[in-house]
Amino acid sequence: MKKILTLLSLAVLVTFALPASAQEKKLFTPEDASYNNRSVYAQRPNQLKWVGNTDILMQVKDKEIVTMNPTSKKETTFLTLDELNAFTKGEGVNDLTRIPQLTWLNDYQAYFYGLGDNGICLNKMDIKKKTIDAMTSIPQDAENQTICKPTMNVAYTIGNNLYVAKGDKQIQITKNPEGVIAGQSVHRNEFAIDGGIFWSPDGKLLAYYSMDERMVTDYPLVDIQERIATAKPIKYPMAGMTSHQVTLHVYDIATGKEIVVKTGEPVDQYLTAITWNPDNKRIYIGVLNRGQNHLKFNEYDAITGNFIQTIFEDRDEQYVEPQGPAYFLPNNPDQFIWKAQRDGYYHLYLYTISKGLVQQLTKGNFVITDFNGFSPNGKYIYYRSTEVSPLERHCYMMELKSGKVTQITKEHGTTMWFPPPTASISSTSTTAPMYPTMLICKTKTARLSGAYTRPKTR
Repeated sequence: MKKILTLLSLAVLVTFALPASAQEKKLFTPEDASYNNRSVYAQRPNQLKWVGNTDILMQVKDKEIVTMNPTSKKETTFLTLDELNAFTKGEGVNDLTRIPQLTWLNDYQAYFYGLGDNGICLNKMDIKKKTIDAMTSIPQDAENQTICKPTMNVAYTIGNNLYVAKGDKQIQITKNPEGVIAGQSVHRNEFAIDGGIFWSPDGKLLAYYSMDERMVTDYPLVDIQERIATAKPIKYPMAGMTSHQVTLHVYDIATGKEIVVKTGEPVDQYLTAITWNPDNKRIYIGVLNRGQNHLKFNEYDAITGNFIQTIFEDRDEQYVEPQGPAYFLPNNPDQFIWKAQRDGYYHLYLYTISKGLVQQLTKGNFVITDFNGFSPNGKYIYYRSTEVSPLERHCYMMELKSGKVTQITKEHGTTMWFPPPTASISSTSTTAPMYPTMLICKTKTARLSGAYTRPKTR
C-alpha cells in the first residue's frame, strides 16, 4: 500500500512540475493509461468488410449500412434499419432493433443471427429479393455454434453433447456420459486449437473432437459469482498423472453414420491442426507426441477413418508447437501452406500432398504472426509479420511463383488485414499508439489509391 501511495504522489508531483505547454497537451491520466477511459480509444469502423466479392467496402454507422468505393472514397447509404425491417420476412423472423452482424455469402446475400420465435434464428438476407428468411434455429443455451455456409446448417454444443440444426430439425449427434465432451476445444487450447467442430467444405460431413476425461483427477475450484461460493472442480492432471484422451470423429449428415479416425496409440497423444482436403474425402491431423517434440502431419480417409500416409514430420530436441491448420491453395487439393518454427522463427512453407516440401516461402529474423489467405486466383498469399519491428505488425503480399514480396502497409503501428475479394484491391486497418484507426486502400502493386482516417478523439 505504501508503494502505491508513493507512486501516486510521484505522479502528482511530476504533473505539477511540467511546464504549462506540456500540460496543455492533455497528458494521459492514470485512468487513460489503464484503458478505463473509452473516450481516448482509437475509433474502429463497425463491421468494416467487403460486400461479397465486390470492390465495395461497408461499415455500420448508427442505423445505416454505409458503403464506400475505395478509389473515390465517397460514402453512400446502402441500407437502413427501417429498410431492412421492411423486407419480407419468413416465419419466425422478428423485427430488428439494430443492424445485425452480417456475413456475406455472395454479392447480394448475407446471413446473421437474431432472436426468433423458436430461440436464436440463423437468418439469410437477400437484397435483390428484399427478403429475410429463417434458415434454422438453435436453443438459447447453445454454445460453440459453427455455421456451414454451403448448407446453412449449424453445429453446436449444449453441455457435453454435440447437435446439428438442420432446417426445422435438431439432430443430437452424441449422447455422452459425464466426463466425455464432444465438439469443444481440447488440450486446453494449446497448439492453436480454438474449436472442436470442423465442417467438410461441402457440408456433408462433420468432424469433431471427443475428449474423455473420466480417468483424470479432479482439481478443486470455487465459483464465487454466486451469493454462496460453490465448489466446481475441473479435470486437471498433475505432472506425471493420467491425462485425457482425445479422438476425432466424422459424422455423415445424410446417413447418420459415424466413424472414428484411426490415429493409433498412445491414447493420450495430442491431435492438432485438423484440416479438410478440398475434395471432402480426406482429412489431416497433426499428431503430436506427449513429449511435444515430434509431430506427424498425417492424412486419413474421411469415409473409413483409415490412415493413408504421413505428409511430413517435425522434430526438435526442445519442443514442436504446431500452428495449424494447413491452408490449401484455391481449387488445388494437392498444394498447401504450413506455418512452422524450424529456424527459431515462425515462417511459411509450401507443400504438396504428393511430393512433400516444395520450398520455404519466408525467411529471416522475424515472425509470421498471421496467414491471411490467398488471392482469388491463388497466385498470391497474404500475411502479417514482425519484419519491420517486434513492436509492429505489417501486411505483406507474396507472389508464389516468383517469391516476390511486397510490403503493403508502412504506417507505424499494428495493422489488421482485410483479405481482398479481387486481385486488384485490398484494405487494412492500422492502429498506432495515440493515433486513430486508419483505413488504407491499395492496388495489388501496393500503390496508395485512397485513405480514410477516422477523427481523433483528443
